[in-house]
Amino acid sequence: MIKSTMYIATAILALGFGSANAQTFNFESKNDTRVVVGGIGPDGGSYVGSYVTGSGVSTNADGSKLKSISKCVSMMQPPNANIFAVHVACDVTREATVYTVAAGCNFMNKEKTETSCVGGLKGKAGELKGRTGSITWHTKGGISKGTGQWHE
Repeated sequence: MIKSTMYIATAILALGFGSANAQTFNFESKNDTRVVVGGIGPDGGSYVGSYVTGSGVSTNADGSKLKSISKCVSMMQPPNANIFAVHVACDVTREATVYTVAAGCNFMNKEKTETSCVGGLKGKAGELKGRTGSITWHTKGGISKGTGQWHE
């Protein structure tokens, strides 16, 4: 059984964006209270998913700061998934802009309270519509810190 709730993915909520050019960013975000939904996995152990909202701030390469909110879901993968222990999907909103994140994460400790993740970004509405990007982040204690880039 997982001793603590899954600390996965509101990291993406703090993602920033710039003009029509490629834009790199760093971010820090904090999860709200996570809701865990559990079950029994194929190996008889815990097999859980969760959903969470959160908020954060990103700092773009040009020094601008952006605030965002997100809604994320995550789901542990069976042991034979091999690449990622958890898959994550999020919708992120900033003013009139919406984008989504699809990522994979692995636990970094035995207690499964610390993760490192990598994923892709896709703009859904507003200035980012149709744009893509890449992201990596680390989450521990409900605080996520990472970096990313919006592609041209």
